[in-house]
Amino acid sequence: MKRFFLILIIFSGSQAIFSQDYSWWNDLHNWDGISSWREYIIYSPSYMGPNAFPVPEFNTGRFTEEFEFELGGAYHASSGDQTANLFTNLNLAIAPGIAGVNLSYVPYEVYSMDIETRDLRRARDLDPSGKSYGDFYITTYVQVIKDKENFPDIMLSINLKTSSGTNLGNARNTDAPGYYFDLSLGKNIASNRANLKYWRPYFMGGFFSYQINRDDYVQNDAILYATGFLLEGKDFGLTPVWEDIMAISETEIDPSFIEWK
Repeated sequence: MKRFFLILIIFSGSQAIFSQDYSWWNDLHNWDGISSWREYIIYSPSYMGPNAFPVPEFNTGRFTEEFEFELGGAYHASSGDQTANLFTNLNLAIAPGIAGVNLSYVPYEVYSMDIETRDLRRARDLDPSGKSYGDFYITTYVQVIKDKENFPDIMLSINLKTSSGTNLGNARNTDAPGYYFDLSLGKNIASNRANLKYWRPYFMGGFFSYQINRDDYVQNDAILYATGFLLEGKDFGLTPVWEDIMAISETEIDPSFIEWK
């Protein structure tokens, strides 16, 4: 343990002594010598890491009323960015059948970009690989209609994105707050097949907004929507879904990552 702490102290000291030379970045991006480097970062999913603007989880018209904690990993692949991260989810039913809360967080990610992607995103570190810590999301679920014979289940979710993410300099997280609302509808339809309990078509639509660093637009707005169906069998569950985010401001929204969880 003494050796471990000694190595840690030496490493921390070396980080403080040998500061990075950013002259290469200044020349590459034609820095004007006055503006903050933050103004050169492009707040858009195409120009940041996959956890900076994650596509919201789809909702099917109702929330789970059970206590759930999830710890897992995700891998994101694009032509110039390979990212792996841990993620956590905590689900709490405040008032069963009426309201619930979900807390989610990306506690750790490691990434490796190629040089072209590093320069396209105007990342600050010469080494295009490293680690980051993600944003904290708080979600409140409100059940508007549930288990009505002639109506679908309807649920409202209110979501807050904090600015806890790190490593803005390498375009990994925005260091800026955001929020989104969505309304989802779904209805269980009984099945007469022996191995299938029911199937559930659903639709979700909402509004997404987050702060950016432009002078002409201080926030970016987008419409989010998803549709799909849930198959619930005796020994299996299947949920095909199509989900998208469409910008309504001038800045670009393009979730360009393939994701496995």
